[in-house]
Amino acid sequence: MPYVEQLMKKNFIEYASYVIKERAIPHLDDGLKPVQRRILHTLLEMDDNKFHKVANITGACTKYHPHGDAPIYDALISLASKGYFIERQGNFGNPETGDPASAARYIEAKISPLGKTLFYAPDITDYMPSYDGRNKEPVVFPTNIPLVLLTGAEGIAVVMATTILSHNFNEVIDALIATLEEREYELYPDFLSGGFIDVSEYQDGLGKVRMRVKLDTSDSKKIVIRELPYGITTERLMTSIENAAKSGKIQISGISDYTAQKVEIVITLARGVYTEELVDSLYTFTDCETSVSLNPTVIVNGKPQVLSCHEIISYYKTRCPQLLKAQLQVDKKKIEEKIHARTLERIFIEEEIYKDIETCKTAEAVVKTTWSRMNEHKAEFLFELREQDIDRLLHIPIRRISAYDRSKYQDELRQFKEKLKDIRANIRNIIPYTLNHLKKLKDEHGALFPRKTQIARFQHLQVKEVAKRTLCFTYDQTRGYVGYGLTSGKKIGMVSPYDRVLVFAKDGTWRILNVSEKQFVGKSVLSVGVVDKDMLSATVFTVVYTISPSKIPITSSVPLPHNKEASKEASKQTGKDEVHTYLKRFAIKKFLPNKVYVFVPSGAKIKLLTTSQDAHIKCDYTPAPRLKVLEEAFVISKYAVKSVSSKGLRLSTKKIKKVSLIKPIHTNTQKKR
Repeated sequence: MPYVEQLMKKNFIEYASYVIKERAIPHLDDGLKPVQRRILHTLLEMDDNKFHKVANITGACTKYHPHGDAPIYDALISLASKGYFIERQGNFGNPETGDPASAARYIEAKISPLGKTLFYAPDITDYMPSYDGRNKEPVVFPTNIPLVLLTGAEGIAVVMATTILSHNFNEVIDALIATLEEREYELYPDFLSGGFIDVSEYQDGLGKVRMRVKLDTSDSKKIVIRELPYGITTERLMTSIENAAKSGKIQISGISDYTAQKVEIVITLARGVYTEELVDSLYTFTDCETSVSLNPTVIVNGKPQVLSCHEIISYYKTRCPQLLKAQLQVDKKKIEEKIHARTLERIFIEEEIYKDIETCKTAEAVVKTTWSRMNEHKAEFLFELREQDIDRLLHIPIRRISAYDRSKYQDELRQFKEKLKDIRANIRNIIPYTLNHLKKLKDEHGALFPRKTQIARFQHLQVKEVAKRTLCFTYDQTRGYVGYGLTSGKKIGMVSPYDRVLVFAKDGTWRILNVSEKQFVGKSVLSVGVVDKDMLSATVFTVVYTISPSKIPITSSVPLPHNKEASKEASKQTGKDEVHTYLKRFAIKKFLPNKVYVFVPSGAKIKLLTTSQDAHIKCDYTPAPRLKVLEEAFVISKYAVKSVSSKGLRLSTKKIKKVSLIKPIHTNTQKKR
């Protein structure tokens, strides 16, 4: 058993690590997932400035990607839709409408100029064997700007996920420049679909953002949607609006989709409804406003980490100069090799060493003579003389020797030395060179990527405040149901789907229900009313009830009878037919929806329930021998407000004939009496 557990643990860790690193989570160094990196590598290999069939690209990429062509095709379409690295030709679908792309055999693509600039650097790219060992693919591309912020990413791995929003190309470069210059900056998301974004809860790549559509409200009877929030399609948006209309949350007469190259959804309002009345409801009850929580997880040094935008930019503050310096070192080496080769060629021709080898009888003698004669001028060499240098000299064609032009050679050599001087200066001043490189990159490509999403501050809308009370709430006593879907019964009032209803029952219980289409409450309902939390906490209820003393719950201060005889004796002492009248005032401060609470003792008979505060309660007593006072009035306001669970105060021990509510007795009336 321990062996099986150990084996399962090992296999699970390996599987989880593979999914995290090789499929779902992008790498910080180039912002790409493995399948995206393999697609771009294939495009760079196939690049001839012409478009290639996506089917051919997908087929060529399968030698690097071991999971078949379907994920390659899907990833290529998704990567192309971001608009940065791949140029498209044909129908690549529409992320705004959700329309799929055409089949791979009908559409074409190639690497874009920006993609070539950012990814093509074979001299400083580290390669590793492909899955079958026949080819080599990049470990990561040596990109010098944080592409993970540029394109964004979403992925679900084992026990973790990543959600990174896309940012504007120019703003990402500006942020990197500001970091290199040690200046403060702000960086906020930007989406190709446009719309509005509220960044008040955005925490530097973490937190949450809220997004809204762009509405044209110039017509009082028509609303036109022009731009969508991130991740929302026209189909999903229209479905949410139609569902809200069906449930009575918004009132519209129709919705039409005229989207072509640009989004255009037209909402026609119902009669009596105007644009300014509907806008808040659209944001509250439909996908016209959405939110997304962020979790920027990336692979750093082989491990997943959650990094903020500033931390990612700070990482590139070091990485960008390092990569540019590495490329300068490669360029410097190439220029030095050219200068060295031209110097050797000049000596070989001008000193007529090629004539000295004419008398040599063997190949060994030719090499030895050339080596000896060339070393006479070793002070002019940039590097030590090497075998490949001798081989290159001996392969110079006679045609080139006879056409040798000293002045042309000197001009060429001077140009090489000027380039070498510039490269060495750039290496010494790598930060200024990095800044110039980034500014040049922005100048060349920035105009293609203007900001499309407008930053705004949204008003926090409460659902209950926005919801219109358009549903007729009814209580059907014959069947014991309440709801806005009933066709018969007593009308309680107009409600919204977010209202609550307070129900008092004749058995002394109460509960608060969420408004629904139909719900059973029983046939013995005392009162039903629509309430909200603020109104409920400010309302004081007054209840008058009668109860036999034997049925009143006995407190801990009064001993309970221990046997049947004691119980009968207690009943005789209180009087078998004796009934007491109580008044209780209470307020409902806390509650749980749908939970049943008690507001009078069990067995009590409720005579009156009211919310009036300035009225009097009149009790009419049943005539009895030696009973002189047959009616009595009690001022409600003189009684203290207690908790719902309290018993209340006893008004009388006389038998009640009738309890009623009367208007206050005015002072001038009392004087006349």
